[in-house]
Amino acid sequence: MGELFPGLQPRPTDIFVAIMGMTGAGKSTFISLCTGEDVPVGHELQACTKEVTIYQCRWSSTVNIYLVDTPGFDDTNRSDTSVLKEIATWLTISYEKNMELSGIIYLHRITDTRMGGSARKNLFMFRKLCGTEVLQNVLLVSTMWEVGELANGERRESELVDTEDFWGILVESGAKVERHDNSRESAMGLLKKFVGKNRVIMSIQKEMVNDHKTLDQTQAGMELEGELQKERDKFKRELAEVQETMKEAIRAQDQKSAELLRRHEADMQQKIDLVIKEREQLKVSMEKMHADKFAEFEKKYETQRAELLEKEERIEKLERLQHSERETKNKATKQTVPTHHAKPAPGTDRLGEPVSLTISGSSYSFIGPRWVYGKPPPGFEIPKTWCESQRRIFGVDYSWYCHRHVDGACNTEWSDNLKVLYPDLGRWLNKSKKRSSGCLAHLSLGNNGYFFVRAMNGDYEYSLPKPITDRVRNMADVERCWLGIGDACVIQEAGNKWWWNLLGNYGLLEERIKEYDSIKDMAMDLQDPQACIIISGGGDCEYRPGRPDHTFNEAKFQTYITRNFGTTW
Repeated sequence: MGELFPGLQPRPTDIFVAIMGMTGAGKSTFISLCTGEDVPVGHELQACTKEVTIYQCRWSSTVNIYLVDTPGFDDTNRSDTSVLKEIATWLTISYEKNMELSGIIYLHRITDTRMGGSARKNLFMFRKLCGTEVLQNVLLVSTMWEVGELANGERRESELVDTEDFWGILVESGAKVERHDNSRESAMGLLKKFVGKNRVIMSIQKEMVNDHKTLDQTQAGMELEGELQKERDKFKRELAEVQETMKEAIRAQDQKSAELLRRHEADMQQKIDLVIKEREQLKVSMEKMHADKFAEFEKKYETQRAELLEKEERIEKLERLQHSERETKNKATKQTVPTHHAKPAPGTDRLGEPVSLTISGSSYSFIGPRWVYGKPPPGFEIPKTWCESQRRIFGVDYSWYCHRHVDGACNTEWSDNLKVLYPDLGRWLNKSKKRSSGCLAHLSLGNNGYFFVRAMNGDYEYSLPKPITDRVRNMADVERCWLGIGDACVIQEAGNKWWWNLLGNYGLLEERIKEYDSIKDMAMDLQDPQACIIISGGGDCEYRPGRPDHTFNEAKFQTYITRNFGTTW
C-alpha cells in the first residue's frame, strides 16, 4: 500500500491466514483452489513466490478471507536473510495496521521420504517466527495424499507427529494436524476452521513492534544467525583444507592442480564473505526494513510507469502507420457535434447539492443527490445499497478511485493500477491516511500520470504539466483543477478566479466558463477532445457527447440531470 496492501480496505469481519511451507509443498496450488485465481506454481527446485503476496477469497457477503502467500526458507533465488526480512516486514506492517492473522497453514509434502536439512530449517524458522502462544491457531497440513500410497503416507504422518523435532513439539503446544487432498472442498474446509477464531500476534511481531528489537535480536533472527555461523565455520574448514592441499601441489610443482585449487579457494572465500554479509544484514531495525520495502515499491511503480509510457509510444507509432484508419477516426472526432442545453426549474437553488462527474472513454459516472448513473471500468463494483454521498473518479487504463459514506462511515477504494499510473498520488494517499486528512474535496485524474487532489482539511498534492505549474504562481491557491487530453486543463483559484488552457479542445467549456457565475462541476473525456459536460452552480447543464463508438448514454444522462436538478431539455 508505495505499500504492501494496494487498494486493500479490510473490514473488521475479514480474516487473514498466512500460507507457509517449503518450495513445492503446494502453497500456490492451495491458494488457486481457494480463490479461483491463477497463482504461479513452482516446483521443488525453483520457487515462484518471490515476495509476500495477498490473495482474496470471498467467503460470504460479510467476510473475506485474505490468504498471505509467503516464500520459503529454501528459496532458490534469494538468501534466507532476505526471506526473513521479507516476511518480517509484512508481519510488522500488517500488525501496525491492526491486520493480525487469524491463523497459519503450514504445508508439507507427505511424499517426502525423509525430513531433510532444508525442511528442518524451514520448520525451525517457522517455530521461531510464531512463538508458542500462536500455535493453537496453526494447522500443520500434509499435501499430495493423492500421489502416493495411503499406508506410506500414514506412516510418514505418524513419524512427523511422534518426532519432537518435527511436528511433535508443535502439536504438544496446540497445533492441529490436517490432510489436504488437492480439492477445492478440502481447501475451503481448512479455511473454515479459522472462521470465528480470535486473531493472534506472532512472536516476531511482539519483538519488533512492541519491544523494538532489531531483526537479529528476535528469536527467528537468532535462529538464522546460528545457522549462518555453522555455514561460516564449515566454509572456513573447507578453505583451510584447500589452502593446505594447494601448498602441497605447489611444492610438487603440480601447476594444474594448484590452479584448480586457487579457484576453489576463491569460491570458498566468496561464500564466507556472503555469509558475513548476511549476518550484517540481520542487524536491521523495523523502521529500516519498512523504508527499504517502500523504496522497493516506489522503484517498481516507476519502472511500471515507464513501461506503460513506452507501450503508449508504441501504440502511437502503430496508429501513425495505419494512416487511413487514423484519418477516418480523426474526421469522426473533429466533426461538428451538437450541443445539448438544459435549464433548471425556476427559483431552484442547487449550489449546495453535491455532484461528481467523470468520463474516460467508455467508462463514465454521474453522481447526484437523488439519482446516480454510470458505466464503471472493469473491476469496479457498484454498491448495492444507497450511499449518503460518494465520489467516483476514473483515470486512464481503467484506473479508478471511489470514496463513499455508508451509515456515517467513510469507505475508500481504488483500482490495483491507480498507484502505478499515478505514483505521486499513491504516495500522497498513504501520507494522507496517516495524517487523517479526511474526505477529499476534489480529485481529477488525467493522462501521463497527471492529477490534482485536495482534502477537506486543505492538504493538497499534484502532478501537472509544466505549462500549468509555470502559469499558477501558488498551487496552494488552487481549489479545483479539471484535466483532459494531453495538457488540457481548467483551474479554479481562491476568490473564484479561473484559468484554462484547452489547447483547442472542449470548445463548449471555454464559452460557458466565461458565462457562468459559478460552476458546480465539469468533466472532460480523457479519450475524446470534444466530449465534455459542465453544470453551473444554479443547475444549468450543457454537454457534447463523444464519438459514437464510446459515448455515454445521452438519454440516461438527461434523466440524471432532470431528476437531480428539475431541468427541462
